[in-house]
Amino acid sequence: DIVEFKRPDLVILDCNMPEIGGIEALRQIRLLRIAYATPVLMLTARRGESDEEIAMRAGASDYLRKPFDPDQLVSRVEDLLRRAELQKLPEPPPPMYRPPPPRDRAWGQR
Repeated sequence: DIVEFKRPDLVILDCNMPEIGGIEALRQIRLLRIAYATPVLMLTARRGESDEEIAMRAGASDYLRKPFDPDQLVSRVEDLLRRAELQKLPEPPPPMYRPPPPRDRAWGQR
């Protein structure tokens, strides 16, 4: 609900969250039309390779394990935001009105 309402530029999720797990939250975000392309960074204490693979297959943009270096977190966030900005498609120009071509009233006559 928050992602739909706030439309964030980036989401950071933990795999171990109360009520709903991070992977399930990620799956729900990817189903939202307005947020399917929003970068999502999984920030978690889970150490297994399979955990990272599950997150990436669910749609995570990046995966960072705890403990982490704060500078590394900032670098990853900046990179994700930069990539998201580059992937934005320009809005199409508004349709131009073109009047129909004039009809020759004397069609077939000289």
